[in-house]
Amino acid sequence: MKKPTKIIGILGGMGPLATANFFTDIISVCQTKYGAEQDTDYPKIYIYNTALDGFNETGFEKPDLVKEQLINDTKKLENWGVDFIVIPCNTVHFFIEDMRNGLKIPIISIVDSTIDEIQKTNFKKIGILSSLSSRELGLYKKKLTNNGFEIIITTEEEQCLLDSVVLAVMSGKQDRKEKKILVDIINRMKKNGAEAVVLGCTELPSAINKEDSPLPLFNTIHILAEYAVDFSYQN
Repeated sequence: MKKPTKIIGILGGMGPLATANFFTDIISVCQTKYGAEQDTDYPKIYIYNTALDGFNETGFEKPDLVKEQLINDTKKLENWGVDFIVIPCNTVHFFIEDMRNGLKIPIISIVDSTIDEIQKTNFKKIGILSSLSSRELGLYKKKLTNNGFEIIITTEEEQCLLDSVVLAVMSGKQDRKEKKILVDIINRMKKNGAEAVVLGCTELPSAINKEDSPLPLFNTIHILAEYAVDFSYQN
């Protein structure tokens, strides 16, 4: 049986539930894709659940403060001896190059990994659900548009509702109300030609899954887990 060779560093806490789900997805991928059974079949993992100041359900409150913390926190993981870093939060990837510039080890991008998966399909028009900051900064929109995809984003009213869903998940209060909000937004996107939807916030898979959605979903947190596991098993 193939064994993992690289230590994974997870910069989490954005939010903590998304990080916990990400870790669970990593274990699941190891089992289903690599047949992991014994403890030594799984990669070594360091999880740093950072308490990120200046960041909330809408994204960046204090961008410069967030960037400074991310740079410092990724350096901590590198100093702990990890071989590469993954961050189960979409919005903070706006600062990925700033983080990479201070490191000698790679950071696997959740955004680029997701776009790679989208490009493997025949979809042409993609809906994006994300934090307000990710929407305003065009975190997915710019790269998808540059790769020839048509994009549908949330309206102002939908974004306010979406932010409320993220806050509910962060506080452990999500229920059928939040699921209905997401289904309604996805249905609107479907009527406007969307063929699939990116869950571009790692809290959203806690509120909706593929069985509930009227369109196929790109679960960014699971996609990143697959890419992280694959990289950890490479020689």
